[in-house]
Amino acid sequence: TTTTTTTKITAVEQVYMELMPDVPATARCRGAPLSIGGKKWNNLGKHSDLVGCSTACLASSVCNFAVYRVDNGACTVFDKCSSFQIQKGRNFIVVQKVTS
Repeated sequence: TTTTTTTKITAVEQVYMELMPDVPATARCRGAPLSIGGKKWNNLGKHSDLVGCSTACLASSVCNFAVYRVDNGACTVFDKCSSFQIQKGRNFIVVQKVTS
């Protein structure tokens, strides 16, 4: 008699938001954001903090980067963010969706 044991291993993919390193406070992703439903700026809505903006990005299949504008809570989706654009008088926080 032969006994066979099968072990099933399930890989779990984790997705989370991470602050972009070395981005000046007055900088955002360069270029135009993605258009969602015909809306470019503030296309993930207004949020009271970065956590809300990050959560909205995680829920969006097209969001790779989110730019959170600190003064008004606007949260905007960017597909790519390899360079930055300074906007004097405005403060931003840039986060990136990471999968591990």
